[in-house]
Amino acid sequence: MWTPKVFAEVIKNHPNGGTMWTKSHETVRYLRICYLSDTIIAIMTEHAREHARVQLYIDAPHKTQVNLFENPSKDQSFLNHLKNNIIELADNKLKSDVENFVNSPHNTYLPTW
Repeated sequence: MWTPKVFAEVIKNHPNGGTMWTKSHETVRYLRICYLSDTIIAIMTEHAREHARVQLYIDAPHKTQVNLFENPSKDQSFLNHLKNNIIELADNKLKSDVENFVNSPHNTYLPTW
């Protein structure tokens, strides 16, 4: 799992997100980033031969946190779980922006899932 420091460094180097492969090409990571007034939210989807997982990075004024979701599903309950984790840390006035960001499964999931 990436630490908040690693996430911050990757976002600094890749502010628009994108697809990243490991050197061995055994793991692909897809990073989406949402910049909201004083909060940064990133969803990193990772797919390897043996696992799929999602890491959620939230850099809010009062807390920076990374959450790991093993074996994520492509259903609405998983998207709601992601949203709930973000909304707990982000300001309530950002709720609609967070929902728009997360509610795009075609942007959140890798095609290889």
